[in-house]
Amino acid sequence: MIMKTFIDPITGQLKTAQMIDREKRSRYILEAHVQDKRKSEWECTSTVEVLVSDINDNAPEFPQELYSVNIPEDAEVGTLITKVHASDRDIGNNRMVSYYLVDSAQNHFIMDETTGIVSLNKPVDREEVPMYNLTVQASDHGIPRLSTLCTLLVLLQDVNDNPPEFTSKYYHASIPETAAVGTEILKLTATSRDSGVNAEIAYSIIQSPKSEVFSIHPKFGVLAISSPLDYETARGYYILVKAIDGGTPPLSTEVGVNITVTDANDNAPSFTQQSYSTVIREDALVGDKIIQVIATDIDSPPNARIKYSICGGDRFGQFLIDKSMGYISLASDLDREKVSNYVLEICAADSGIPTLSSTSFVNIEVSDVNDNPPLFSEENYTAIVQEGKPLGFTVLKFTVTDQDAPPNTGPFLFDILNGNEEGAFRVVQQDATLRTASKFDVKNQSEFTLQVRVTDGGSPALYSETWVNIIVIEESRYPPVVTPLDVSVSSYLDEFPGGVMGRVHAVDQDPYDKLIFDILNPHQNLFTIDREDGTIVALPGLDVGTYELNVSISDGKFTTYTTVSIEVNMVTAEAVANSVAIRLDDVTPEDFLLSYKRFLAGD
Repeated sequence: MIMKTFIDPITGQLKTAQMIDREKRSRYILEAHVQDKRKSEWECTSTVEVLVSDINDNAPEFPQELYSVNIPEDAEVGTLITKVHASDRDIGNNRMVSYYLVDSAQNHFIMDETTGIVSLNKPVDREEVPMYNLTVQASDHGIPRLSTLCTLLVLLQDVNDNPPEFTSKYYHASIPETAAVGTEILKLTATSRDSGVNAEIAYSIIQSPKSEVFSIHPKFGVLAISSPLDYETARGYYILVKAIDGGTPPLSTEVGVNITVTDANDNAPSFTQQSYSTVIREDALVGDKIIQVIATDIDSPPNARIKYSICGGDRFGQFLIDKSMGYISLASDLDREKVSNYVLEICAADSGIPTLSSTSFVNIEVSDVNDNPPLFSEENYTAIVQEGKPLGFTVLKFTVTDQDAPPNTGPFLFDILNGNEEGAFRVVQQDATLRTASKFDVKNQSEFTLQVRVTDGGSPALYSETWVNIIVIEESRYPPVVTPLDVSVSSYLDEFPGGVMGRVHAVDQDPYDKLIFDILNPHQNLFTIDREDGTIVALPGLDVGTYELNVSISDGKFTTYTTVSIEVNMVTAEAVANSVAIRLDDVTPEDFLLSYKRFLAGD
């Protein structure tokens, strides 16, 4: 507070009544009054000007206690950062201010003492020190010197000068080949020492062969499967992942990812052939190797370890198979005449979980060994021949069987060993028939007994024998007698499919005569007849109408002729709709036409 001035009334000394402050008031104008003590009228006044001189009693003052300034971290050395100013209410030298940095941050900054300008003295890096807290001192030139402090915050603005960095120098992952599309493999993480948009990371896969099998989330760096995997096609992948920041210009980094595909049992064994074929002699020894089957599995061990087995076609246990190598060998004796061919179903199963398997077929043909002689159909034959038969007449036809296979069977060789001393008979090798070689007279010789041998074509050859008893009788005395035959059949919508028309009945009083039937002109192209039993068959496409067939019946000496009438009628759809069905038990269509139809027709 300012105290009033006062003056000594005796001495006239002017004195201060309290502390004065030049910064508040530097000049005073006072009026002094003097008066004679005895003569009060004697008085006068005088003006006193009091000037207050300055002393250094005020420290410099900053307008604010805290200054803050932003500079880019790539600012060049010497860049002006800011200017601070402090004022001092004193005057003269007391008012002159000099500026100093109490802490220059290891000499990164310098300050002009006179102007208060702060400049960059060393390069800075926001990623190392993002902010500097500097103390600035302002001092006056008074005696003693007074000073004041303020704080200067230097904030470094980020510049995109640091590329992203992955948390690992390389990445490795294993994934089973059965993993579904979309399965996450691993998460890649990259960071940037920069900040803001400069630290925003986007991930991508650098395109390379087969890199399309994978995808990566652009923001989170999650690597996932985008296409089905197949261990057998590719057992591993190496891809490059790029991390790029959002700076201008952007900076990027790449890292390698090694992905191993592990095997799953997703492939069944596959045989080298869909089927196998081999031939083995029927006299092969037990234990002989026949054939080897081979299956492969493109999986990896242990999924590819294969075991073989016979899973079908070996009802009698004739074969064995090596479980590891696939060799099929003989387990018991073979007999081609009982079983000439085997079709084995072979299974190949892997050792995976679950087990996968496949099959193949092995066709084993048993080759013949000549171990069966040819056999006549009968041990003893009996035949009858009429004395009037011409030379070359067929007495009988031998039927010979051989359980072996060619060339151990025919062509067979026939020989008459005994009973043919006069050369009355001969065997025709081509058709195995016994034929006459002379004329017979029942009065001279009525019976022959022949010993006949048949030999096969094997090596060594095998043979068998039979006896043929031949009785000579008188020649035929009676001609055949035939029963007339009229046939009526129906054709639906004139689309006759063909079939049996009937049978020509003929008899002969000679007990041993053999009748032969034949169709003479016309219509030989429309009908056929069985030469032994007389059954007439119409061929398909027979038109509606009446057909007259000339049929001959011969016993070898006498021939009888007859006419067979066949009438083909058309049946309409309306007739079928109004028809009546008759069912006959134990009667075949042939028997009906041959024996019963005429009774229904009223014949």
